[in-house]
Amino acid sequence: MFWIDHFGICVNDIDISSKFYGSLFETTPVDRVVWKGDNSVYLSKLLGVTKMEVEAVYFRLPYSNTLLELLEYRGLDNEVDNLSATSVGATHLGFFVDSVEESIKRLESIGFEEFSEPTDIPYGPYSGGKTVYFSDPDRVNLQMMDVRSRPGRLPVLLPGAPVPQYESAR
Repeated sequence: MFWIDHFGICVNDIDISSKFYGSLFETTPVDRVVWKGDNSVYLSKLLGVTKMEVEAVYFRLPYSNTLLELLEYRGLDNEVDNLSATSVGATHLGFFVDSVEESIKRLESIGFEEFSEPTDIPYGPYSGGKTVYFSDPDRVNLQMMDVRSRPGRLPVLLPGAPVPQYESAR
């Protein structure tokens, strides 16, 4: 059986990305680690590269035990592959928010300005909600959603609310 432990994102500057995600989640990292020298040998072997160093910062995703792992690889010829939200192989992380508009205001107050137009969701399992796309400092696709329903009738988990019972769509 598989279940999610963490999501990893390669970043250009660990400090800039840590500040961004710390502001986004309104928290501090749960851990920060640097692998170099002998400590990085197993990672080099795992990734099929020679001599490198990596620094990682870990954030616990709010209301879960899942981690967001930010990774800055050093000593490699890193390429920036900025995939648009519709590119094959592109990924995005979708986050619940209490209010799309209030979340945009909060992010703008810390200097973040690039958002798609907030959009009402008229159709599908998230219908009745509102959503917006944006990107992190390294152009990773992110989505905020203010919703009241989810696919498969899974409950919307809100801060402080008990987990409601639901029936499977099957």
